[in-house]
Formats: sequence, structure tokens, C-alpha cells
Amino acid sequence: PVVSTISTLPTTLVPDSEVTILVQISNANTAFLGYRYVMGGGFEKIEMFDDGAHNDGSSDDGTWGATIPVEGTTVEYYIYAENADAGIFSPARAEYEFHTLTTYSDIVINEFMASNDLTTADQDGEYDDWIELYNNTGSTISLFGYYLSDDLLEPYKWQFPDTTIGAGDYMMIWADKDTFQAGLHCNFKISASGESIILSDASQEMVDQIIFHIQTTDISSGRNPNGTGGFVFMNPTFFAENSTIIAGSSHTIQLPQWSLYPNPANDYFVIQVDGEKDHSVSLYNIFGQLQGEWRCGASETINISHLSPGIYLVNVDGIASKRLIKR
Repeated sequence: PVVSTISTLPTTLVPDSEVTILVQISNANTAFLGYRYVMGGGFEKIEMFDDGAHNDGSSDDGTWGATIPVEGTTVEYYIYAENADAGIFSPARAEYEFHTLTTYSDIVINEFMASNDLTTADQDGEYDDWIELYNNTGSTISLFGYYLSDDLLEPYKWQFPDTTIGAGDYMMIWADKDTFQAGLHCNFKISASGESIILSDASQEMVDQIIFHIQTTDISSGRNPNGTGGFVFMNPTFFAENSTIIAGSSHTIQLPQWSLYPNPANDYFVIQVDGEKDHSVSLYNIFGQLQGEWRCGASETINISHLSPGIYLVNVDGIASKRLIKR
């Protein structure tokens, strides 16, 4: 198969909507779309169609389509197509590399830090979590009545006071639960283990949302390019343009060195990962359904006695996978 032009409908994405991904594919009889919203998380997989019923034009015209919800700020995706003889990925190293779509709005979540030890202190000398907003427009915008939250089930946790953000300007909010302190301090903290940040306007319509995975201390996540791009890890640019991207943090992923044993396994398996930092471990069945998630250091024993015999996929940090056989 040959995968060529990729486009979207609509061409500009907004949060809490839908997007159709359209791909020109020749010499294929099946195609799939893998997508995710969480940086470093697992990919969901759905079938694509060239039947004229999926915003793909006419049936059998070589344009394949699939429609997915737009959740969060970024959609990372790849294409897989096959015929009876061969298959092909786009990009070629999916799932380690991927295409990216980003949402766009006037006011965006531009950068955040969920583990601040030494980067920037607030006016009371405290090193707290922070969230940076950016105004993409050429006009001052009132944020009076806007909301911030870290919980999709409770999206209106903290309401902005009467304040404005200037044209092309930034606004910092401390996520520290210290609402009695001077300045903008919201009533929640953000978790370095991963969660969501939701921005809604005064009419309670979602303006922007980021769903993120595990964060590193004193390393921020921010949009690249500033104000409009997808999120990547970067050296913090507190109240300034995002520009100091950490090498390898975007589409080229550094794969962890790791192993697991015994394999096949009965009631447990041991996972060992090089390095000193903590890692996220996810276990999926052959249908891509999540069976469990763990945090581990250099070595961890994981109990799987409750699982049925079969083939499973063990994933580390959302970027490296190995097959596990459960007896």
C-alpha cells in the first residue's frame, strides 16, 4: 500500500468537537487509525473506510476516512494500511512517531508545571504548581467569570475574578489551593502523575483542555509553537514565549531500556527498567483494553493472578511495548 496526502475536516480544530481524518491510500483493502489524547499514553485504534459514508467523498475513490472526538488540546495519531501481501505505517515508526493535530482558540492553556521544586516561586516564596494562559488575539480579553479545573467531572472548580489578559500576553495562575494569598491562586493542585486541565468561559463552554501524562520535576509542558502548537516537554519559560524545547521531547521519543520476566508468566511478572526515575507501566489485552496501571522504579513485581490466560501487551511510559504470555 501507498499512503500519501493526509488532511482533516474541518481544517481548524476546536476543543470538545469532532474531526475527520482523511487519507489518500492506494493498493490497500484495510486501513486503521491509531489515536490518543494523552502525551505518552496508549493509542486507541479504529477502522478507516473508503465507502462514501465517512466524509471520505465517493466510494472506492482512494480517500479513506475516520471521525473521532477532539478531547484535550492535542490529537496524536498514525495510519496503518494493508493488503493481502503487506502493510505500511505512516509515520513509518508508529507508535514511536506520530502525526499531530492541535486545537486553537483565542485564549489557550500555553504551558504548565505540575512539579515545581526550584523553578519559580510565588510572591510568598513557595514553589507551587502553575498554569500559564496565552492570548492569541490582537485584543485585550476579559477573563471575568472564566473557570479552571483539573477534573472533567467538575469543570468549574475555580472561577476567575475580574481580570483581563492583554493582546499577545500571558497570565500565570498558581495551582496551590492557597486562594487566600494575593494574586491568582486557584483551589486545586495539578498532579505530576497525570490528569487534565480544563479552561471554560463565563458561559461554561470549554475553551481549552490538556490531558497529560507523567511529568518531570522542574520540567514544564508547553505548546510548540507558542500559543498554537501541541504540547512538548521544555525548560520552563515562565511568563514568556515557549522556545526552549528539550531535545527528543516531541515526535522523536527516547525509548527506555527495559526487560520483563518470566515470560510466559503464571501469577506475576517482574519488570526492570534502566535509570533512576519512576516509570508508568500499563497492561493491555489483545483487544487494546486496559487491564491495569502501575508506577515502578528500577524493578517491580506485578501480580496478574486475576487475569485469564492469553496474550497481553506491557507498555512502559506509553512509548515502548513487549508481548507477555499469561499461562
